[in-house]
Amino acid sequence: MATTGTSKHGKPSGGLGLDVRDSSDIAVYSPLIPNSAFNNSYLKALQLRHNLREDYQAVFRSPHPLTSDAATLMERGVDVILHPTAIQTAPLLPPVDNTLSRPPSALKTGTSEYAQDILTVPASLAGLPAVSVPYGVGKADGWPVGVSLTGQWGMEALMLDIARIGVESYYEAGQAARRHMREERAGAE
Repeated sequence: MATTGTSKHGKPSGGLGLDVRDSSDIAVYSPLIPNSAFNNSYLKALQLRHNLREDYQAVFRSPHPLTSDAATLMERGVDVILHPTAIQTAPLLPPVDNTLSRPPSALKTGTSEYAQDILTVPASLAGLPAVSVPYGVGKADGWPVGVSLTGQWGMEALMLDIARIGVESYYEAGQAARRHMREERAGAE
């Protein structure tokens, strides 16, 4: 649960979590970043975004709708990319210290909370629509596993149709598994 109050620079935090407040602190102090840091980080990030967009465009069958060849479908390519949402199932969290809005272990590492969703970052950086849906459970721990669908800009309806089918299949499979477990328990009695 997020705490309320003010951020370090005196602006109301409005109940925002520490991550959001830290990001807003960075935004407040960004005019103080020297030009060399701007050139070494911001311009590199823009180049990375451009490269990601080009890489995605080479994979999709439908060209970006704002390009000159928007009406032409390519002979090769995919409509949607399916990939894992996270690098592993959700880790167990230690008890939360009531004075903080996140677990103490996350404060120690600083990056552990971001590593889990690293697979969703490229679509966001490229400005492409993406949706995550449940897919199954991990064999080792039984925790839910999700998949993400990434599509071409303007293909949201197709992605949502696929996501809906995936979610329905996931829940139907879960219901069948639960029925099977109940039947096994009833047969064992």
